[in-house]
Amino acid sequence: MPRNGTGEIPPPLEIECLKILWTLGEANVKDVRQALTERRNLAYTTVMTVLDRLARKGRVARRKVGRSFMYEPVLSREQFEGGVAAVAEFKDYLNHIISRRLRDAAHDPAEILSTLIGASAFAGESAQGEQLSKLELIHNCIFLLNAGHETTTNLIGNAVDLLIRHPQAMHDLRGHPEAIETAVEEFLRMESSNQLGNRRAGKDTMLGSFAVAAGSYVHIGIGAANRDPAQFPEPDRLDIRREANRHLAFGTGIHACAGMSLARMEAQVAIGRLLARFVRIEPAGTPLRGNRARFRGFKAYPVSFRRYVA
Repeated sequence: MPRNGTGEIPPPLEIECLKILWTLGEANVKDVRQALTERRNLAYTTVMTVLDRLARKGRVARRKVGRSFMYEPVLSREQFEGGVAAVAEFKDYLNHIISRRLRDAAHDPAEILSTLIGASAFAGESAQGEQLSKLELIHNCIFLLNAGHETTTNLIGNAVDLLIRHPQAMHDLRGHPEAIETAVEEFLRMESSNQLGNRRAGKDTMLGSFAVAAGSYVHIGIGAANRDPAQFPEPDRLDIRREANRHLAFGTGIHACAGMSLARMEAQVAIGRLLARFVRIEPAGTPLRGNRARFRGFKAYPVSFRRYVA
């Protein structure tokens, strides 16, 4: 499991998980995605706690991050206009933060926004080498926040669903928590939060027997690749100890997800603590899928919990 510089799980993340799980007790929860993603609940809090610490200054603007439907292949007019408005508002928010950082000469080399500002046109002559333009910096900030928000909450929700549908795997993982790392990799493979990848060919090339001209767009079916029987024996079987699990949930090569270590850590802590807290996790109704082309997750997932009795 990813550690901090002292070799331990980052304490604030585990503390937040424990606080949330402790308040659930024994109850029927109307919506596990709501219970695991809203502000005071597990997945949302684990993700936003870490993002807030990455930003360091002030709370992340939560109301501006829920616009990942903009990355869907087809949008309604209402979705498009809502997304454009959210991006414009978020750009103003980031401009304010960046201006304040520059005014106060605030720079922390261990914090991502300071690093990006220092490598951008905002830094003026002090920046060395190739620079991000001001617009590139702002849009990369928006992308980083959105990319690490819904995808990770869906990873945790999809993992809970897999464990509910495979009770023997849930029992096995609860009894052998040291398997959490390979289990999370298997959850990523079987139910990748991101189902589509996009690339553009930089030069004429061949993909198998297909010629791809320079400038052509290639759209990658990540979910299909992750169940390729030539790569994964028994691809439709959940194996929480699967070795050599070369899934593509985070992409690969120079375009691999920049936040993949963070996502793994969040999922390992949240799922591990969930199983340690509750002896029973069962469905309490019919789950409702999000029905999105790019992002795979749930709109609603009724579930019941029963905690251990000391």
